[in-house]
Amino acid sequence: MFEGPLPRPGIFGFNPEGAPTSSEFFSPPEHVAGGAPLPKFVSGCFAEGKIAAMTALRRSGMKIARSPGLDLAQVTEEEDRVFSYLDHADGEYSPEEIEERMQKVMDEYAGGIRTAYKMNEAGLSMADNYLQRIVSDLPRMKAGDLHELMNAHEVVDRIDVSRVLVAHLRARKESRWPGFQSRTDFPDMDPENWSVFVNSVRDLETGETRIVFRPLDGGGDLKGGHQEDKEVFHGNSH
Repeated sequence: MFEGPLPRPGIFGFNPEGAPTSSEFFSPPEHVAGGAPLPKFVSGCFAEGKIAAMTALRRSGMKIARSPGLDLAQVTEEEDRVFSYLDHADGEYSPEEIEERMQKVMDEYAGGIRTAYKMNEAGLSMADNYLQRIVSDLPRMKAGDLHELMNAHEVVDRIDVSRVLVAHLRARKESRWPGFQSRTDFPDMDPENWSVFVNSVRDLETGETRIVFRPLDGGGDLKGGHQEDKEVFHGNSH
């Protein structure tokens, strides 16, 4: 972990308690301090996440409740959701089969190794369509034991990430560094128009994901030209 600001726009520096250079935002440094090329470790995220959460609570002045009030109906509803795949004894797909389908789609249509990490609008559109089909099959996924149940929830989360990733790749109409975003239909970097962050906001009730373009200086949304806010609809996988 490190302390102090970084020279790159949009990146936070952190002190050992998980408090970044922005006083209103707390997050595990292991998780967000670097970029894709840097190694990240789950064990570090767990430990630093707890440190960041406890620091945020302490600075907020709130007390940590040992026995918070719970809505038992909500608890039962969540329990039913979590264990639902165990009840699908006659389900058609195992978590492994669903994951293989997802991996094949991302590999062949969303810039995977099969295409030398290159992509285009036609392929990304097909990836989104195929991922939607996989989502429609999730209610028919089954888990034979608790280990498969864990795998089932993991693959559901991976599909969510895959769909948002495809939306981000489609939104950025340029190429960046090889292995990150190489679009054959937009083969060049376009810093004049695309020196922006491509962010997304998801409505957990409707499953809708909205792509938002924001400037590197951390200001508000960009509007106008081809950088207007763009809505991409995704069904909720959960």
